[in-house]
Amino acid sequence: MKKNGVAFCVHQTFICSYLVAMVLFVVFALSEQATAGNNAGAAFSVWPDTGQTKCYDIYHEIACPPEGEDYYGQDAQYQGPEISHTKLGYVDGKLVELPDNATRADGWIMTRDNVTGLIWEMKTAGDNETNYDDLHDADNLYKWCDTNPGTNGGIEGNCTVENNTKNFIDALNEEYFGGFSDWRLPTIKELSSFFGGYSPTSFETGYWSSTSFAGNATSAWACSYNLEYGPGGPYIYPVYKEMDGIAVAVRGDSVVAPDQFIDNHDGTVTDIRTGLMWQKCSMGQTYDVETGFCDGTPQEYTWPEALSACEDLTLASYTDWRLPNINELQSIYDYAKSDLYILFFPLPDFQNWYQSVYFSSTTNPYFPNRSLVVWFMDGEVGSSPLIKGDDAYYVRAVRAGFLGKFNDLTIFLKGMGGVYGAWVVKGYEDSKDCYSNTCMWPFPQDTEVSLNATGTFNSVFSHWDNGCVNCGSDTQCTITVSDNLSCTAVFVERGDVSEDGTLNIVDALFIARYAVNLPVDDFNEDAADVDCNGHVDIVDALFVARKAVGLTVQGWCTPPPL
Repeated sequence: MKKNGVAFCVHQTFICSYLVAMVLFVVFALSEQATAGNNAGAAFSVWPDTGQTKCYDIYHEIACPPEGEDYYGQDAQYQGPEISHTKLGYVDGKLVELPDNATRADGWIMTRDNVTGLIWEMKTAGDNETNYDDLHDADNLYKWCDTNPGTNGGIEGNCTVENNTKNFIDALNEEYFGGFSDWRLPTIKELSSFFGGYSPTSFETGYWSSTSFAGNATSAWACSYNLEYGPGGPYIYPVYKEMDGIAVAVRGDSVVAPDQFIDNHDGTVTDIRTGLMWQKCSMGQTYDVETGFCDGTPQEYTWPEALSACEDLTLASYTDWRLPNINELQSIYDYAKSDLYILFFPLPDFQNWYQSVYFSSTTNPYFPNRSLVVWFMDGEVGSSPLIKGDDAYYVRAVRAGFLGKFNDLTIFLKGMGGVYGAWVVKGYEDSKDCYSNTCMWPFPQDTEVSLNATGTFNSVFSHWDNGCVNCGSDTQCTITVSDNLSCTAVFVERGDVSEDGTLNIVDALFIARYAVNLPVDDFNEDAADVDCNGHVDIVDALFVARKAVGLTVQGWCTPPPL
């Protein structure tokens, strides 16, 4: 008996998202962007349901069929987290919740998405007249602008005109709108997640996201949200940054842990953020356990065939597979276009954009003869170009089974150094390096991880702290990740044997005492060998003394960077 899976995504139209990659069991870090960053992430891991409650055949609305009948397994038959919003106001310097029937006149200026936790700025009703003195006017249009090269994809857009998205966001924050000063332009996935309930304004004009188009940084992603325009066109699409678009603001943590997918080595991939399990290979291919690759040629299906193929699939001993809704399908697209995503989810060799379509279980309610689809060549979303009973597209199945508990191991680096981690899961060895200030690695419950700390440049390892404090000053620390855990690796400058953060005469005296076998408390022997000759002597003390008073030192140890 099939059970209703927990669908995980958004509004009635669609959502925008992540497609990534596979390795032989890796929890692989999704890079923010191979070249320049592009704000491809989202601030949440749980999405509202699509909101679709009606069933369709290839032309019309129908009564939802029972299991085993034609058209069983479509969006309306697998419900996820219910769309839920709370209207918000700002009264007497306080954030207040308002009743569902509140209007703008009642002080409704923001809306909280209770599923994602994001808070959205609300627009005033449009009257087809712009009013830039009112930041919330629904008719105001803006050029795309982002001056940060770490997030703009390498091209900042049109920041010379007054009415640009950066100035809009800056103005909101300067006026402390709603009592907050952390408003920002939403990423494409955040923007897509919201419009199942309260729309900020009309659906006819594209809304800017902060996500630059990885395929061509002269464009950025936008959403139009109007399925009534007609079938065949994308509704989530890249738009030239010089064009006009609506700007709506959001607030909420935009940081997402980089590791998202685990290859289970059985033809399935688990998304640990959403709990969904995915078919690794496209339907029609077979998974080779020995090589970890997908063999054969993906098969194309009509929409009724796609529903049946997923419902009938048995893979890795699971039988509750189904065709994903549009939001779930979008969730595995990587808008940063990192080099890793095709490892987790291999794609056919698309000859052109038109051939890169994957079916979802979601029907366009305004044109029931079309399904909502994703173009996996670039990430666009819209109605299927042709009638869903006639044309055939690719398929990848999903199931809503979260296998076991995953815990996050967070590595903090204090000082200059790095940590190498190694572990074994399901018989597969894996490893990862951490050289940034903070690294987060998710693991299945009770995974044993071996950490090894190494100084770099002119630093040495001192000790472990927080969750690894029991490892003391040993460079290697083995821990069991039985819950969320944080470990800090502390590194000190070579010569700073007192570890007070400065190089001074006290350090020189400590080294001198140590060199003549006098006791010294809290002494870091590795840091004392400043000439890297393998032992601590008076020369090291003299070196530190000279450096402490600003004199040059020839022969100071400077190992090459790792």
